[in-house]
Amino acid sequence: MSFDRIISKEFRPVTWMFTRTNWYDIHDCYKPYYCNNCKKIDWLAATQNGIRVAPILPLKMPDFFQTSDMRAFVVSESVRKSFVSFSKNIAEFFPIPDVKERFVLLPSRRFTPPEKVPESEDWLQENGPWRTEYPRCTACKNFPDLCFRSSWYTVPDDVVLAGIVIGVKSMILVASHEFSDHLRKAKLTGLSIEKNAFANPKK
Repeated sequence: MSFDRIISKEFRPVTWMFTRTNWYDIHDCYKPYYCNNCKKIDWLAATQNGIRVAPILPLKMPDFFQTSDMRAFVVSESVRKSFVSFSKNIAEFFPIPDVKERFVLLPSRRFTPPEKVPESEDWLQENGPWRTEYPRCTACKNFPDLCFRSSWYTVPDDVVLAGIVIGVKSMILVASHEFSDHLRKAKLTGLSIEKNAFANPKK
């Protein structure tokens, strides 16, 4: 069984959602989600508690766009309608202050990659070694930076849309073929679909 990956075509120009002009200049309202140990923000918790500050976004934005910090998915009303028309329960849409008909998208179903990765000789030859550039934070338990391989994860068979949370860096959107085909028909700008990005082992 295989699943598709939904991605943004590009991240330019540089945009910031939770910070002002760099990774560390965090808006005051998001500082409760900041870890003093690893110097990173819990962007997932910050989003779930509401977007508080209007970010600087491109004047001409596609329907589907990712910001430079934390790679937040900023989507248009057209994206929201397309998601809801397929299923009302697969995603949450958080309004952005002072930005009409734009939302931060969070899939309702989310996972984290496995901590232990099988490193057999065949696996290493196909994927390369598991590595972390920095150790896991002892305070917030987050991976500040890591290298992720799609073959690490077996997607549950019943997934329509899910997010694989990659530490503080990003989220990978995984979708069933039926849902990604539905999005393709909507002709949304900025959105790209990588077919069969996740191929589960045969049972």
